[in-house]
Amino acid sequence: MRVNKGNSALAAIMHWAARVCGIAVAGFVIVFFIGEGNISQMMRVSALEIAMLACIPLLLVVGIIVAWKKELIGGIIIMASVLAFIVLQVISSGYFSGLMIFASMMIPGLLFIISDYLSKMEQRGDYHALSH
Repeated sequence: MRVNKGNSALAAIMHWAARVCGIAVAGFVIVFFIGEGNISQMMRVSALEIAMLACIPLLLVVGIIVAWKKELIGGIIIMASVLAFIVLQVISSGYFSGLMIFASMMIPGLLFIISDYLSKMEQRGDYHALSH
């Protein structure tokens, strides 16, 4: 979605809120991953742990990058990567801790999906339904 003068304020806010939130989450994940990354330990991970690592640092950041051009697709990738990580964590350990941290990583995905929906409504001319 391009933010032009004709776009509604709500669609523009969602568009930029998703991007800012996405940058913040990607930055957090990258800094955390680099800070915790110990190469000698990385060589001794199981296949399940590799799959978990693919979900959060890799697919999450890929989803945020994709969402800059294709909000719906990127938003779905973000949401799916976090949900896949949660499922793999439960399979791996039998429980899941840190729900609030990982649920907050889904916020950019949700915002990108909402932004895509609002921009499509506006393009169809249905946007005025939200303002009444």
